[in-house]
Amino acid sequence: ENTRQDGTRVVLKLHEVRIPLGKGEDGILVIHRDITERKRIEEDLRRRDRILSAVAEAGEMLLSATPWEKRFNQALEHLGKAASATRVAILENIPDPEGGWMARHRVHWAASGFSFQEKAQQTSFRELGLERWVDILGAKKVIAARVADLPPQEQAFFRRIRCQSVLAIPIFTGTEWWGTLDLDDSREERIWTEAEIESLTIAADLIGSAIQQERLTSAVTRLAEAVTIQSAADFFQSLVTELYNVLGCDFAFVGELISREPERVQTLAFIQDGTPAENFTYDLKGTPCENVEGKAYQQYTTHIQEQFPDDTLLQEMGIDSYCGMPLFSAEEQPLGIIVVMSRTPMPNPSLVESLLKIFAVRAGAELERRRAMELITESEEKFRLAFQTSPDAVNINRLSDGLYVEINEGFTQITGYTWDDVRGKTSADIQIWDNPEDRERLVRALRDKGVCANLEARFRFKDGTVHTGLMSARVIQMNGEPHILSITRDIEDRYVQEQKIRESEIRYRKLVDQTPVAIGIHSGGKWRFINQEGARLMGYDSYEELLGTPVLNVVHPDSQKVALERIRYIAKTGKPVPIAEEKLLRKDGTTVYTLVTSSPISYKGEPSFQVTALDITALKEAESEIQILTEAVEQSPSIVMITDLDGRIEYVNPRFREVTGYEDDEVIGKVARLMRKKHHTPESYRDLWETITSGRAWQGEFLNKKKDGTSYWESATISPVVDVENQPRHFLLAIEDITEKKETQQKLLESEAKFRSIFEESLDTIFLSTPEARILDINQAGEDLFGYSRKELLRMNARDLYANPEDRDAFVDRILAQGYVKDYQVDLRRKDGTIRTCLLTVKALESGDQENRQLAGLIHDITDRELQRRQLEEALEKAQEGERVKTLFLANMSHEIRTPLNSILGFVDVLRRKEMFENQQEQNEVIDIIQASGQRLMRTVHEILDISQLEAGAFTLNPEPLNLNQLIKQVTKEHSSTIKMRGLELIVLTEVRKPMIFGDMESILKALSNLVDNAIKYTPSGTIQIRLKREQGKYAVYVQDSGIGISKDYMQRMYEAFSQESTGFTKKYQGLGLGLSITKRCLDLNHVPISVESEKEKGTTFRLEFTPWKPETKQKKPQTRTTELEPPPAEVYGDVLVVEDDPSSQMLMEYFLKSRYDLSYAVSVREALEILQEKQPLIVLLDVSLAGDEDGLDLVRTMRSSDQWKSIPVIALTAHAFVTDRDRCLAAGCNDYLSKPVRQSQLLERIQELTRTSG
Repeated sequence: ENTRQDGTRVVLKLHEVRIPLGKGEDGILVIHRDITERKRIEEDLRRRDRILSAVAEAGEMLLSATPWEKRFNQALEHLGKAASATRVAILENIPDPEGGWMARHRVHWAASGFSFQEKAQQTSFRELGLERWVDILGAKKVIAARVADLPPQEQAFFRRIRCQSVLAIPIFTGTEWWGTLDLDDSREERIWTEAEIESLTIAADLIGSAIQQERLTSAVTRLAEAVTIQSAADFFQSLVTELYNVLGCDFAFVGELISREPERVQTLAFIQDGTPAENFTYDLKGTPCENVEGKAYQQYTTHIQEQFPDDTLLQEMGIDSYCGMPLFSAEEQPLGIIVVMSRTPMPNPSLVESLLKIFAVRAGAELERRRAMELITESEEKFRLAFQTSPDAVNINRLSDGLYVEINEGFTQITGYTWDDVRGKTSADIQIWDNPEDRERLVRALRDKGVCANLEARFRFKDGTVHTGLMSARVIQMNGEPHILSITRDIEDRYVQEQKIRESEIRYRKLVDQTPVAIGIHSGGKWRFINQEGARLMGYDSYEELLGTPVLNVVHPDSQKVALERIRYIAKTGKPVPIAEEKLLRKDGTTVYTLVTSSPISYKGEPSFQVTALDITALKEAESEIQILTEAVEQSPSIVMITDLDGRIEYVNPRFREVTGYEDDEVIGKVARLMRKKHHTPESYRDLWETITSGRAWQGEFLNKKKDGTSYWESATISPVVDVENQPRHFLLAIEDITEKKETQQKLLESEAKFRSIFEESLDTIFLSTPEARILDINQAGEDLFGYSRKELLRMNARDLYANPEDRDAFVDRILAQGYVKDYQVDLRRKDGTIRTCLLTVKALESGDQENRQLAGLIHDITDRELQRRQLEEALEKAQEGERVKTLFLANMSHEIRTPLNSILGFVDVLRRKEMFENQQEQNEVIDIIQASGQRLMRTVHEILDISQLEAGAFTLNPEPLNLNQLIKQVTKEHSSTIKMRGLELIVLTEVRKPMIFGDMESILKALSNLVDNAIKYTPSGTIQIRLKREQGKYAVYVQDSGIGISKDYMQRMYEAFSQESTGFTKKYQGLGLGLSITKRCLDLNHVPISVESEKEKGTTFRLEFTPWKPETKQKKPQTRTTELEPPPAEVYGDVLVVEDDPSSQMLMEYFLKSRYDLSYAVSVREALEILQEKQPLIVLLDVSLAGDEDGLDLVRTMRSSDQWKSIPVIALTAHAFVTDRDRCLAAGCNDYLSKPVRQSQLLERIQELTRTSG
């Protein structure tokens, strides 16, 4: 940390690097980075986190059950320490007697070395010069400032208490500004950050919630203690008294809606200035209560008189603020209102709302209970009065034992039994039931339904007489126990009278039932008597069905008004009404036409009406039919003509005039000429007359002429009209103008021919079917699509043509819902079982008959298009995958080439400075690193070449008999030094003595080598085991390690090219991710299956399965190839011609061969030929790519065509490393082929082999 010239603090990060300055001197490069802003942000974040943590802890403290002061003191201490404040206080707003607000210190905390002695007081904002703060904080805004930045009049107070920065956050309880959370810093002029302000605002909200909860809890507790009284009157008075005390208001009352005057309220309890006042009633209209009653809570915190100028009560009481809450019943019906009012602005409106909501529920329930009790009392009084004054016999019996509990005076008057007679007895004891079966009927009805109505029974009274009574009874609850309430009326006189009437009725019925006229009697608007003919006329099986039913039920609505007028006339005058026609309704709803007469009559002692009705329905129907026929002929769209037997026209309908243009007087009396000789033959006339004169109808078509001379086609039916003796009297002609129909038919035939041509010639399938999957028609394209004949398709169910029949069901549902569906893709099945992808476009043909709906559709085969689309998608996926692999390949290649090159080039620079090595060992270590990096680079190149050949299919196999033991031995020898260097243990177990296989040695060796190389790379410590054994007739080779293992997810793609389980910048192991991919492909070429088992952190086991090889015939023991080096032959010295245009490669050859051979160099074919002319070399080392127009293979071809040089061995030494490159070199005449880079031992071995052979 340093201080700038302007005095501000700066934080720098230094980075020092030692660098060479030349001439053997080193220097130090120092890099400065300004991290002041980063440090400030980090400090702000740390402070914000501390504050948020303190806010969370403070929240828990505020909600704990500890005393109020202790909770708030602990919370402030946490907040002050977290915010690095010197003082923190909670200030409560209290009214200033001189106007405005004062701030009172409720709770405070001060850091060590600071105190609140100068601040801990009750002070007016105005006196402190902070009037501006009231408006800001009251608007829910925060004040955060350095004291120096405040207005001068505000600075004085803070200077006095040595405060340098201040943060004031408003505390709200609901919508009320309750007070302020005040923090100050006396240590430094501090700028409060947004994060600090946001976190401390959350703390202020928590404090406001805790204060509101404390106030609400205290108020509710006080109110709950005060309103525990059960009496409704005492409850309401206690409630308003405590609301007055708790809320500090001037008025409080509970009011009830007056049931018969819902616009008025009656107060139940009213308090004014702490004293209970007299209750009163008032109108809701124009008062604030009108907006509350039956609606929702309303509050007017000030100036309420201005909002309700017509409310004189508010003015008389001097009310300034108002809060009202509606009272509801359990069924949400409005009951009343609870109100508090003040002469000043309402203090703590949010607390008022909370308390009123809580106690409105209780007050509503109490008011509902009060109303219920009043109704019960009123109901009981009414029941008692009705019970005692009823003229009927009323008795109550206990259900459990049947004992009489109470009887009324009517019971004594009717039965003669007094209360003393029945006390402690049952109805069975006094034997009041004359027939016990009647009592059983009563008991069954009460048991099944709980009620019995109008039970006629015979009762034996106290004097022994038996009377008929009409009883109704029900089960009621009295004192928690079921009882039977019975009411019985003595109907003995009525019973006797009814008996006489019944006898008279029987005689009357026998008389009227024999008359063929319907007779009925009604009174009081209901049928009292109907004879059998009346019941038959109205369609009833028995007259009893009509008795007691309303008279107008059988009167048609068209006749009801007239029927009522006739009944009123009889009732008024006492005279009968004349016969009139009325329509009646039968039981089945049909209409009956009648002639009705009605007269007054006395029936069973009551004024009644006798009705007589004669059925004229048949007559009316005949008249109606004649009228209908007349209207039908007049309005017929066809020509109707009537002629006499000579063909003279007697009648034509209006349609004749419309079609022909002739008027009636122009044709009546004239012979109708239907056929023109020009268009009809004499035989046609003869056939017509013979048919109609024989009494038969004739049908045919005419070409006739109108009045204006134009021709028109007619379709005519001529029928004879016969008399009662079946003799023709007239001819009736029904003629229809079919000119347009004939033209339409012709167009339809042409259209059908055109459609049929399109239908049959369409390349797409066109079909007609039903929703139920029956195929009605299909074209030739459909036969070609499905492979069935049309006859076969018409017999098939369409669902059978779908690969998934449910597709058709869903498709048909859509068609029937939408009417038309276009390009619906489905798979259809041909007769041969193949699937075709098609698009269906189908329309539901409109039909009034839902059962005969049809679907017309077209099927377009898109199988080939879908195949092309899928091929394009696959090509796109392959291209995308190729792009991904290319990107991954380039990234890995860059890493795998640059990393070893970095070591090679870097350590080459080191080698140049020999003074850096203290001994030869250090120099050898550097050389080893260069060699290892070169081998790594070479391995990378080899892997790229291998995968390229395998991908291109250019990898050439040379299968031959091979010994697996020798291959394993060769692989282990190749990797033994690396295994030893890594500190691993190698275990080789072979359980087969001579395991012979037939395959390509190069690819199998490559696969085995890659598996062992992978085991070494991914095994930090432990063992690597190679095991060969015989399993189920096969040779199984296991390559097992105790390394890091392979995850289950990665196993799915581990054979993909360029894939590694650990990738990206964080990958743990080097390599391109080609080893397993090359291994798998090499083994696939040799038909060798590979499998793997692995578990993370426990190791991996690969299993290769080889097929044993057995020679079919006896032959020499197979000679297996090996790459093991034989002992080097005796050294051969001589001249070597190096044809190479790269100077570095020439220098490398110089170092490799100068100790044994004399070297000559040529950079082109021309120079090489010149050297060959001068001397005969022992061998030629040839690079294929050379400077000039000719390459190295041109030189080889020249040498092989020359007798002088054709025997000189040539080794192609080139960077072209594919198998095809090797074959091309050998085909041109090279004796051997080595791909760069090449090792010295390898090159010397090949030179010695070739020079020994040629020598």
